[in-house]
Amino acid sequence: MAGVAALSPCVVTFYECPKDKDTVDKLAAAADKQQEANPENRPFDIAVLPWTNRCDDGYVDWHFVATDGETICGWLAAKLHAFRGGKQYVYLREISTRRPGTAGWRKGVGTALHEAFVKKATEKGVAFIYLYPINEGVSELYQKAPWSYNPFPPNEGIKHLYRIVAGTEADLKNEVFLRPLRPRHPRQLTAELDRLINEQKLTDPKVLADVRRRVLGSKEFTSELEDILNEMSVNEMMDESEANKELVMNFIEKVRATKGGRRTRRRFKQPRLMSKKYCKKTPCRRMGFTQKASCRPYKNCYTRRR
Repeated sequence: MAGVAALSPCVVTFYECPKDKDTVDKLAAAADKQQEANPENRPFDIAVLPWTNRCDDGYVDWHFVATDGETICGWLAAKLHAFRGGKQYVYLREISTRRPGTAGWRKGVGTALHEAFVKKATEKGVAFIYLYPINEGVSELYQKAPWSYNPFPPNEGIKHLYRIVAGTEADLKNEVFLRPLRPRHPRQLTAELDRLINEQKLTDPKVLADVRRRVLGSKEFTSELEDILNEMSVNEMMDESEANKELVMNFIEKVRATKGGRRTRRRFKQPRLMSKKYCKKTPCRRMGFTQKASCRPYKNCYTRRR
């Protein structure tokens, strides 16, 4: 445990798991108590509570806590990861400060927490920091000074941001690191949705099949599903499975309520080799491969009963 930055009247202190587990537990209990003291106007955003995982289950290695006496002003949680050559990078898992207008709010706490975090990462020789902004607005904020994070190349399709510390740009060209960050294939997304729905027994197979088909046919739904699954991963870590059920059900209802749910006939721009009249009149058993393929929009000669 060590004080690493001061912000009048808040002080930022660093805690390392599992060494400082007992202290982190006490501070987290104090943060929970302060958060629930006024349910009508909670000081911290209920969606971002960095102390939730404490030092449990290996989700967090570093905690930075800003305090003013007994008051928790802000909290930053981070997770270390090892990669090639014995190097490490660190994931800025969550950062949260008291909301403006609530009791105990102090200006500049977020900046002080982040400066302490970057300083510690530098001391530890961490190659780079990365984070996942929850939306475009947050992403734009983190790319500005004093945060100074950078986006990955557009062709990677990665929404995460990074900041080089003791490493180089070459450290980022690591498939073990990059592969999980890249957008998943739509079928991977729907397979993950299937698993979550089946685990929680949220809907029947027919509804699931309908939702899967519509999602695979829509880039908008695919993108939204990826965001939802990322949010659900966070909720699972915070033991908020009820929130996941609501997210899934709202998504299912939105998908099913969208017009154009029934499949439409394909429109073929190029003229077909065989006419519609020929296809309707000629039995499939008298057709060759080319005729069957050409007649596919009008009849299916590939099933057994023809």
